[in-house]
Amino acid sequence: MSSLRTLVCGLVFALTAQQAQAEDPFLNTVAGCVGRLSAQMEHHWLFHDKPTAQIETQRAHMLDILEALTTHQNARSVLSTRIAAKLAHASLLTRAAFSHDPKSMAWARAQSDRQLALCSTITLAALSAPQEKQMTVSDASTEQKTVNQRAVQVKQ
Repeated sequence: MSSLRTLVCGLVFALTAQQAQAEDPFLNTVAGCVGRLSAQMEHHWLFHDKPTAQIETQRAHMLDILEALTTHQNARSVLSTRIAAKLAHASLLTRAAFSHDPKSMAWARAQSDRQLALCSTITLAALSAPQEKQMTVSDASTEQKTVNQRAVQVKQ
């Protein structure tokens, strides 16, 4: 009887979890990336030898995108997705930093890097790449603006 109760509870939980996700897969991806980047940023804060400026900038850009996509109707599912992704990524980072098994550490590190690489494709900011060369362009008001070279290429 106990296993039947466990099965029923698991089924109810799975159905509830599926309903909590938003309909838009891009929205789920962005919300997950915000959660992952938050976990990565906090992990970097714990290990003072790792720079956080690029992670913080990428997270800020991702939050801007998420804010534009979030409505009153999907706000709960967005927050749920963010929290779940943050917890999952924090678990990977903990495993990568503190596991006693070298294979497990390498696997967790590779998984976290792979997840962050997916997020970096959305904002055009690579996590491990050095700062890109900046160039200035002037607009009609002759103000100088600094523009990312990739943004200029996409615009052309």
